[in-house]
Amino acid sequence: MILDAARRGRDGTKVSYVSGPELVRQNDDVMVESWVREALIKLNPEIAAQPDRADESFTACVLYSLGAS
Repeated sequence: MILDAARRGRDGTKVSYVSGPELVRQNDDVMVESWVREALIKLNPEIAAQPDRADESFTACVLYSLGAS
């Protein structure tokens, strides 16, 4: 029961576990850029209307994460 709850996001979407070697990234990459881009497009209607905006949003997320101003 707890494991089933852990496999679902807060909004009820299914969460999948992917082991490190299966990730489509380099070992020194912090995020899977293509997955972040897809999520931004899926979750944000403004970005979905203009998918190219996902790239600038991804850059803003990375800069925020790094503490850049």
